[in-house]
Amino acid sequence: MEKIPSNFKKCATCVWWTGPREVDYFGNYVSFEKYDEGRCMCRNGWYRVERDGNGTCSAHEKWKALA
Repeated sequence: MEKIPSNFKKCATCVWWTGPREVDYFGNYVSFEKYDEGRCMCRNGWYRVERDGNGTCSAHEKWKALA
């Protein structure tokens, strides 16, 4: 299980990423399985491409569930 802080600009913390993830109680961390992937749904990013939670891009938008 990977756990990253909410201020990291990774796919797992992005509103556009559709992969499976969980947020801690305070919204400070995102947890996801290391090899899980999700599609990027941002038309300005990796649109419809499977990406892992540690991926990055310049179109990152912080997921609203995070602090």
